Amino acid sequence: MEELKKMGFFLKKNKSLVITTLTLIGFMVILFTGSTVVSNEDMQANADGPSASSTDFNAEEYVEETWESEVLPYFEDNKRDIMEIFNQINEKDLAVVGEELGVKDGSSFNFIVAGKGEVVSVNTESRKGVSEIDVEPYDGSPDFTLQIGPVFEGYAIRDVLDYIKFEDFNNQIEWAQLGTTYNTKSYQDNLEGIELKEGLEISYTGVLTASEEVSLLTPVLVRGGGE
Repeated sequence: MEELKKMGFFLKKNKSLVITTLTLIGFMVILFTGSTVVSNEDMQANADGPSASSTDFNAEEYVEETWESEVLPYFEDNKRDIMEIFNQINEKDLAVVGEELGVKDGSSFNFIVAGKGEVVSVNTESRKGVSEIDVEPYDGSPDFTLQIGPVFEGYAIRDVLDYIKFEDFNNQIEWAQLGTTYNTKSYQDNLEGIELKEGLEISYTGVLTASEEVSLLTPVLVRGGGE
């Protein structure tokens, strides 16, 4: 009991010394454990960083702002006649032509193309509507499948735009939203409310996704009458 009284007397008498000692011990713990003292201001700044700002991304606004000024000019500057691509694939090999002129997408290659064609058939039984297209010179046989929506398969429009990267966005959700919104924009601008009929001639610009099994075109521009 006497020892406890002496200790209490010592603590009261040397209060400032004890506080200083405890403070030094605290800093030593931080130093050796790698801990960091974070202020309230720093915590708030972190909360307002990339993880928080991801909720601010609006894919519809982004696409609307860049469609006319960036996307369509990019396609115009980089498009090739679709028959050039088909002819080169027939003469060489899909993999060779794809490495030279396309963008690899799994086992397929994406090519930016333009051309004219004639509607052979239309299938809108599902929301992933498609139309079979014959290219010039017309022989009545389909050469590729045109996506007519309202839902498009894949994100080919997004994936051929080499000026945007996944790293430019906060997460996979934003990246997927961007791809879907490009598809929706193309459908709304080109195909919504339009009835494609057998024998109709059209002109188009878009992404030809070619593999050994299929040639699928995702449009960014479609005009009737071969305009």
